[in-house]
Amino acid sequence: MRADTASSLKPRQEPSTSRRWPSAPPHSFTTSTRSAHGNLTLRKKNKMTDIKTVTTQEELDEALAAGIIDLLIDRPDGATPLEIENKKVRLWGNSSATLSDNSSATLRGNARAILLDNASATLKKFTVAWKKSVYATITGTGHVIDMTAIDISKREDWTKYTGALVDDEGQIHLYKAVDDNLESAFSKDKFAYTVGSIVEPEWWKDSNVCGNGIHLCPSPQHARDHFPDATRFLEVTCDAATFVPIDTSKIKTAQAYVLREVDICGTPLKEDK
Repeated sequence: MRADTASSLKPRQEPSTSRRWPSAPPHSFTTSTRSAHGNLTLRKKNKMTDIKTVTTQEELDEALAAGIIDLLIDRPDGATPLEIENKKVRLWGNSSATLSDNSSATLRGNARAILLDNASATLKKFTVAWKKSVYATITGTGHVIDMTAIDISKREDWTKYTGALVDDEGQIHLYKAVDDNLESAFSKDKFAYTVGSIVEPEWWKDSNVCGNGIHLCPSPQHARDHFPDATRFLEVTCDAATFVPIDTSKIKTAQAYVLREVDICGTPLKEDK
């Protein structure tokens, strides 16, 4: 062996400053190798289709109709999850969705899903699924919250599930989305939710379906989902022993008290001095 061969192959010195390598997108997988000269080579092993980001039910429905499988559902914290019915998808990032009928999903990143009917899901390590049907199936290494024993139609279960506050006077604290005139989508030109007032519906029916009652939600975000054009939000109380649950996002009551105005996070607004 020639003595000068080893010295001629001396590795190239790395620059003293740190070097930023281009990061791969969340749907690509890369490996790296370093040559004898110190050069770093990135090799792409698998490239999936682009991930479609959606924020509304309409955008999600359009994406599903177009046959898009890889989705990132971008929703505010506390907002009602978007619905996927009888489709096969992969959910990425912080996606949140409700799967029904025979829907099938693979959850990646920090994605989470609610499973109804015969839906199925495969969970990666840091994902979460709420199982609400005994017929739903869940596999993988993520976290499963079994809610099949909870009956949302019962006031006590609904209150525990949503985390709604019940005060010492037996009043449950909920929220209403309104416009600039403190009117809701259904009370417009009928009555306003004025702070300090008691509101009652024109008609009342004691049933677990929408209509014929004052409708309230467990958070301002839920309330906005039912009134997307809302500009203001109110904290409203009603009797915790008589309200009627409709679904996880709303209840109805025969009478409610408008306590105060809050922001989208439920924080009371400061009064003008």
